[in-house]
Amino acid sequence: MLVCSPKWLASSIAVLLAGYMVVACKEKKDEKPDAAPKETNPTVLALLGVDSGVKQERDAGSEKDAGIGAAAVVATVAETDAKCPLVYGPVEVAVRGPGALVVHGVDRTDVLVHEAGEPRMVPILHGPKAKAEAPRAFVSVSYPPCAAAGEDVYCAAPGGNLQRRTTGQPGVFLVSDEHLKGTRFSAAPLGAGSVVAWLEQHRSAEGANVQQAWVRYGDGPLMRLSEDGAGATSVSLISVSGGGDAKGKESKKVLAVYIDSRTSMTPVHGRWLSDDRGRLVLGKDEVVFVGSPPERNTAIVAAALPGAKPGELRGFGLLPISKDVSNFGLGVVPVLDPPKVDSVPIWSDYPNGLDPAPIAVATATDAKAENVYLARVRPETAASDSPRVLELASLDRTGAVTSLGLLDRGHPIDDLAIATEQVKDTTFVSVLYGDATHGFFQRRACKNRPAAK
Repeated sequence: MLVCSPKWLASSIAVLLAGYMVVACKEKKDEKPDAAPKETNPTVLALLGVDSGVKQERDAGSEKDAGIGAAAVVATVAETDAKCPLVYGPVEVAVRGPGALVVHGVDRTDVLVHEAGEPRMVPILHGPKAKAEAPRAFVSVSYPPCAAAGEDVYCAAPGGNLQRRTTGQPGVFLVSDEHLKGTRFSAAPLGAGSVVAWLEQHRSAEGANVQQAWVRYGDGPLMRLSEDGAGATSVSLISVSGGGDAKGKESKKVLAVYIDSRTSMTPVHGRWLSDDRGRLVLGKDEVVFVGSPPERNTAIVAAALPGAKPGELRGFGLLPISKDVSNFGLGVVPVLDPPKVDSVPIWSDYPNGLDPAPIAVATATDAKAENVYLARVRPETAASDSPRVLELASLDRTGAVTSLGLLDRGHPIDDLAIATEQVKDTTFVSVLYGDATHGFFQRRACKNRPAAK
């Protein structure tokens, strides 16, 4: 979609009018790194300073079998290898549709998919002898995708009920029978278990249907995440270590961000969740930003960086949305601990509008991390027929997004997932991307980036 269309003009006028509604909107709210692997891909061993004794043959093998065209692979590798060398792929995988990545070290990554109400793990072997080969069969994937959080896996049953399965424990636990069928949910590790957030639809006192965000911690009570007077159309959770408590003891928290998409504006809410002796504590809910009118597929994604002391946690809500009448971009909205009202977003501009605008953020795997990795789809140029590109980038404590290069160009991408793992001073980044007709996977090794000044 072109940002300068009449629709965008009308939307922007509505934004100006909505500025007078902001106040009313607010008033409605009553460790140690992993050890080096014994064996792995020769490129990985070279990055870790180990002589593998094996000749590197990635270029000949993976480019031939990548399944997305040799020209695209050559361009991708050439643009990104300097900062984050390719250690496996790009390879077409058996998954066609959305999935989550579960990393099992440097030799294997599983793709968690939703298959007719049941979770299924599809392994991708990327060890030293693995070759990128096209799949012989494909896995049918249902929507919405399942979510993994530590030992817990959340999936929606065919009727819409949200369910949890836990590794090593029998049976299925019913989380909610009010989950709004067909909508995405989000989960994150917390304490000895995990917390999950989802959307429900209820009828207000005035008789209108209102979407709300709800949350549950383990087997604890159901709690409403979006407060009275605030709806919810997209919700995202992410966990982060550090920050400490009043006595300086290190803790783990979960950042929850959600948007309340309305005709004339998009309020962004942020709050922190924590564990108090097995009980979920909901932090203060604040409207941290009010964005422009949403598109049909506008969604928010949470990102967070650890902190050593109270108040040092840095959370962000990542929102691809119209910036004004002629500009579109990724708004990186700071969510401090506690949240600050009317935070000023840091913008990463796109050449043109895009809907949907997929984005995925990795959880920080290092307690001292100064950057987190993200993958996003954006237009390559400002032309109305511009091809889409898949970009790898890093997000630092200031909210600045730094491009690390392109991973793919010109292919339809609706589904996106990213995961990282830390080995010494190298972060291994795994990316899953595609749509209902194709799915691809690649893995890169990025040297730790310096802290932002």
